[in-house]
Amino acid sequence: MSDMMIKYINIAAILLFVFGCEAPRENPLDPENPNNSFTSITGTVRTVKVPNQPINAVTVYWPNANIVVETNSSGNFSIEDLRPLDGFLYFEKEGYSRDSIFINWASRKSVTVLQQLNSTPKLINGNITSSVENRFPAVQVYRLIVDAQIIDDENDIDSVFIKNDDLGFIGNLSNVSVTVFHNTFTPAQMNIISVDDVIGKVFDIIAKDANGKTFSIANLTVKRIIKESVETITPANNEIVSDSLTLNWRRFTPGYSFTYSLSIFTNTVDPELVWEVNNISSNEILFVVPEILTPGEYFWVVWVIDEFGNKARSRPASFIIQE
Repeated sequence: MSDMMIKYINIAAILLFVFGCEAPRENPLDPENPNNSFTSITGTVRTVKVPNQPINAVTVYWPNANIVVETNSSGNFSIEDLRPLDGFLYFEKEGYSRDSIFINWASRKSVTVLQQLNSTPKLINGNITSSVENRFPAVQVYRLIVDAQIIDDENDIDSVFIKNDDLGFIGNLSNVSVTVFHNTFTPAQMNIISVDDVIGKVFDIIAKDANGKTFSIANLTVKRIIKESVETITPANNEIVSDSLTLNWRRFTPGYSFTYSLSIFTNTVDPELVWEVNNISSNEILFVVPEILTPGEYFWVVWVIDEFGNKARSRPASFIIQE
């Protein structure tokens, strides 16, 4: 091959390389293609709680293309090769409130989002129990007692309430401390005729945050209502007590585990609790009060408390301490 022929071949190769690099970018997936209609979403997911830590393994869902990805350890995610269809992008992770953001492409090729997730309030302790007070002549007063200890990373719980859709009941719980919520409810407040209607019913504990989001954080049930009454023996009927005070009651045999609790009140218009003792064995039927009460009129009661915290109180028994 002559030197002239080799020269022409080299020139042709150079021209092909130069003009080939300037060829039209017609691949529809080529980002340099001016007619490329595909788009992308990138972003980061962090906690609402300062200092806004990245959240790993958040499920990110783009329903317009049925694409699901997860955030990495830095809270970052990326979704490529999308048609620019406006819609909601969803974020979900256990322990956090499910959230979303609306994507409006507005002729953009890419969208970057910064999403913050609110942690779900958590129930540390929760209980719903029944209380029955036996009164004279033959009256039983029923109440349901609800207690819940709830923590929240953002400390933005606005209110807590309990509800049961079957009964059409919803009731607010009072915030008695930073994390503790409590209230008592009568059958009338719960729209029921018979207290037995609550047995086996599931009650939802709902927390609402400062942004108005609600979280169902627990399901509670009433295990038992103690309708049987323990009977006091002595002292009773304004019996005069001059020596040591011994409380005596009839043995209670309901067929389940329980303990006793004893309380003494002043026998006044507005009774005042002056003494009590808890966790007395179910085998006991009397108790010697170690304290010396000042002279006056009193009454005492004995509570039966089962393993779930349900309780029933005896009718009051009155006595007098003489000087």
